[in-house]
Amino acid sequence: CVRSIWKRTVGAARKPLTSQQRLLVLMLAVAFSLNVSLNNFSLAFIPLSVNQVIRACMPLATAVLQAVAKQGAPISGAEWAWMVIGVICAASTVLAKCEGQLASSGSFLFGTALCLGSVLCGAGDLVMKQTIGTELKLSPINAMGLMALPAFIFLLVPGCFWQHPVPDAWAVHLGVPAGWGWTDKDVLLAGVQLRPSLLAWIAASGMLAFGYNIFSTFFAVKLSATTASFVGNFPTSTLASLLVFERNLPGGRWFFHFWASILGNIAAFVAYDQVRRRRLKLEVAKAVGA
Repeated sequence: CVRSIWKRTVGAARKPLTSQQRLLVLMLAVAFSLNVSLNNFSLAFIPLSVNQVIRACMPLATAVLQAVAKQGAPISGAEWAWMVIGVICAASTVLAKCEGQLASSGSFLFGTALCLGSVLCGAGDLVMKQTIGTELKLSPINAMGLMALPAFIFLLVPGCFWQHPVPDAWAVHLGVPAGWGWTDKDVLLAGVQLRPSLLAWIAASGMLAFGYNIFSTFFAVKLSATTASFVGNFPTSTLASLLVFERNLPGGRWFFHFWASILGNIAAFVAYDQVRRRRLKLEVAKAVGA
C-alpha cells in the first residue's frame, strides 16, 4: 500500500533531476533544517513570547529576499505598508499575550541572534519553494518527498552527537546529575523506555509536518512566498493556546490591546490581499492590451 502511494506521488512518471534541481532541493533541505534547529535552539535562551515576536517578522524577511532575488513581480508600496502594519500587529498580539513582560537572561542576545537566523532561513525556505514550483516545475509532493531525506540527514548529525544539558526537572526524573550532557538521541531513547507510545506520536507529528510543508509549498507557488508567509503570520497559535489550552486571556488594558492587535492583523492581511489582487488585475489587463 505504501509502495503504491509512493509511486503515485513522488515516483510517478518523474524525469531524472538536473544538477540545478538537485542543488536547489539540497539548499531547500539546508534552509528547512536550519529554520527548525535554530528556532528550537533559541528557545533555550529566550522566552517563547520573545521568540514569537521575532518570528512575526517572517513576511518582511521573505519580501526582502524575494526583492533581492528579483522573484516575481515587484511589490507595490501599498503592499509593503500593509505588510509592515500586519507584522507590527502580530508582534503586538504576542506582547499583549504576555502583558508586556518580555523577560530576558544573560544569553538573551545569543538567543535573539539564533531566532533571527531562523527567520532568515524560514524566509529562504519559502522563496526556494516558490522557485521549485514556478521555475523547476516540481509539484509540492515531489519537492517535499525529495527534500525529506537530506533534511533528515542534516538534522540527524546534531541529534546524535551534540550534547546539551537537560532541564533540572528532567534530570531528577531520569536520575542523572544536573547539567549532565545528553544528545537528542539519548533523550528520545529514555523517553521511549518510559513511554513506548511516544513513537506513535512522533510518527504522527512527522506526517503532519510533511503535510504542512506540502501546503506551504502549494501556497508559495500559487500565491507567492511573501503571501504564504503573511498567511502563516496570522496569530492562530496564540489564539489556540489562550482559548483552548491555557483558557485565559490577558487582563486589564492588555485585554483590549490583545483583541485590537488581532483585528489589526486580520484587517492588514485583507487590505494587503485586496491591493495585491488589484495590482495583478492591472498587470493582466496591460498584458492583454499589449
